[in-house]
Amino acid sequence: MQDTPSFYYQGVAALARSIQVSDKNSKFVLYMNRADYLDDFKFKKTGVNIEILQSEYYISDVEEPESFPGSLYTLDVIKKIAQAESLDEYIILDPDCLVIGEIDSRFLERHGCNIGFYKLIEGADYQFNKFPFERYGKDINLIGGEVIMINTQGAKEICQAIGSITDRRGLLTEEHYLTVIANQGKIRYCHINTEVKRIWTRMSYRNCADRDYLYKIIHLPAEKKKGIPRLFDKIDFINSHDDLIESIRYFTWLKESVLLDSISKIYRWTKNFRGRA
Repeated sequence: MQDTPSFYYQGVAALARSIQVSDKNSKFVLYMNRADYLDDFKFKKTGVNIEILQSEYYISDVEEPESFPGSLYTLDVIKKIAQAESLDEYIILDPDCLVIGEIDSRFLERHGCNIGFYKLIEGADYQFNKFPFERYGKDINLIGGEVIMINTQGAKEICQAIGSITDRRGLLTEEHYLTVIANQGKIRYCHINTEVKRIWTRMSYRNCADRDYLYKIIHLPAEKKKGIPRLFDKIDFINSHDDLIESIRYFTWLKESVLLDSISKIYRWTKNFRGRA
């Protein structure tokens, strides 16, 4: 944990504040696998409850050169939920997500399922996922790992399905494991794309629109090192939902802009042209 970049912890604090002002009925828990890094980050103002959860699935970049260290920790959290005795619905979020609306606490129940997955959209989502298409085919539906909705039964089903995977070569992240079990029919799930959107705000790819603020949860992977740390710096001034939305508009590139979209198209065209030259 000591090597974890500070922007991840800034993202946790910003996410916690977004939940505070957008969905006051939800409880926020931060799972960590070590306790000796906590004093450097002040979460008290954002109401973060911290639980230490030892890692079982953690893989290092030494063991898997192409992996993302710690990326399988989500599976440890799922296993923890599988052991809970609760009728609650849980949402596992990446630290570059923000909650901007009140979440339906009975979403899964209303949709008749125990698991809710976010289906990735072709484009930049596929480009950065690093899924081993050569082994599973190009027509596979990719599942995102940034937002996972589950109840206790759903967590048990995921753990059982992952345990049945015998060949794990090329599976580097929790997204890869969830994609495999979802496409092999080992679990039943519903899509949560009506509630969640992965939004790209970089010049090389943009899929932003003002209507994005109607989603309940937004994932901003291109803002984890810039926009979200700026939200963290101003966290004491985010005391309401309106403050949150205004800050997101001001400190990130999540805005509908003909100019930015045109620059992005020119950037991609230039890059593709140079690639063919």
